[in-house]
Amino acid sequence: MKYVFTIALSCFSLLVCAAYPAPSMAVEPNILIMGEDWDEDTIPRKSQIFERVIDAVAGQLNKAGFKVIEETMATNDSFSQDKVRRTNSELFKIAKAIQTPPIDAVITFKVYPYFKADNATTWMNARAAGRLLNVSTNTVLGTFEVTLPEEIATEPDCHKNRACAIKYMGNHSRNLGQELGSALAIKLKRATVRNVSANASKSAGVKNAALALAYKFTFDNFDAS
Repeated sequence: MKYVFTIALSCFSLLVCAAYPAPSMAVEPNILIMGEDWDEDTIPRKSQIFERVIDAVAGQLNKAGFKVIEETMATNDSFSQDKVRRTNSELFKIAKAIQTPPIDAVITFKVYPYFKADNATTWMNARAAGRLLNVSTNTVLGTFEVTLPEEIATEPDCHKNRACAIKYMGNHSRNLGQELGSALAIKLKRATVRNVSANASKSAGVKNAALALAYKFTFDNFDAS
């Protein structure tokens, strides 16, 4: 009798575990970060400045526990890697084509440099603006915009000298990426919804958790604070 009771108790425990997966089983969504540079006033994605920004964003999201997919590695055999000035439709088409791993959400952003001269020097700032997209439902889940914390003093007439402008933008591009990545990480963590069905199988529950995380991001009055 004791043996039968032990078996029954073990089966009940397994059922409870299957119905309510442990938090550690949940899979973070696959997030793809892509450069949106169709606007001629933005920094092209194939530049050291843009690459520093995108690396800083990815680093902040990874540090926060999100799974970031590297676009070049995921598309190396299927798409040209040298193309710049890509449109929104091109970016979304590429994201949907990636199957290993499948992409749940896409962050697209563009970087605008800003220079303002006065009698003393030229001041610089930069703005990163973009969107969070749901790959499955083709919907925009949120928009975001951040700038450097303050304007940077460069050199007199720096806005007229391409080498000078590139130097100062390069020096502060990582800071811009960190600002953007930190803001995204905070908002994503707050907005993430973990909702695994109690009736789903263990494997389905894990997948549904990842989809719930990716598909239920919401942004309300997004800012970097």
